[in-house]
Amino acid sequence: MSKIYLQITKCVVADNGSISTTGEPFQVMMNPDTISCSREISYPQQQVVGQSQPTKKFCRVSENNFSFKIVLDATGVVPGTYDSVADQIRKLTTLIAEYQGDKHSPNVVRVAWGESFKCNAVATKYDVSFTLFAPDGTPLRAVVDLSFSKYITAKQASTEAGRSSPDMTHYIEVKAGETLPMLCERIYGSSQFYLDIAKINHLTTFRNIKAGTKLLFPPLV
Repeated sequence: MSKIYLQITKCVVADNGSISTTGEPFQVMMNPDTISCSREISYPQQQVVGQSQPTKKFCRVSENNFSFKIVLDATGVVPGTYDSVADQIRKLTTLIAEYQGDKHSPNVVRVAWGESFKCNAVATKYDVSFTLFAPDGTPLRAVVDLSFSKYITAKQASTEAGRSSPDMTHYIEVKAGETLPMLCERIYGSSQFYLDIAKINHLTTFRNIKAGTKLLFPPLV
């Protein structure tokens, strides 16, 4: 069984939001030792009048971020490596970090390592450290520290963001057995807003709402 190497390939994002790869991938001949993944959960502080301590209100969960280090080598000890370190860095820079005038940003790329790790992403960090040189000063080995953030299209973001977010407007069709406090708990995380929602929807009572009734749940302010 042949060894599988990490590859970084340029992506094309179509107008309809579909993403495909194009061109030859940049193949890392020495796989990274580790890939670190992270997601940031944001709770901005809000100072409420009358409270001595600020409260925290959930804002968002960031997209997946991941990072790894790769080694570029031109000493001849790595099979399949024919380019100089400078040429390898030039190709990688063009692929992930060079400004593309037609897109007004660097390329979206697909980072893939076998079948278990595949992600469309944009580079957020690109540090190069030269660790070995020839007698004439030519770099023979470099360590590249790369960080990426998962890329999703505007259409994907609109779909995924949030059907359950309290910061979005919801139109809910009431099902049999559901109550207004129950729906407020589901959407806002608290049932205390049921009287406000009743007023917004011009309900004369919040009890025994007929199944099939469509209610508006606006964003929390």
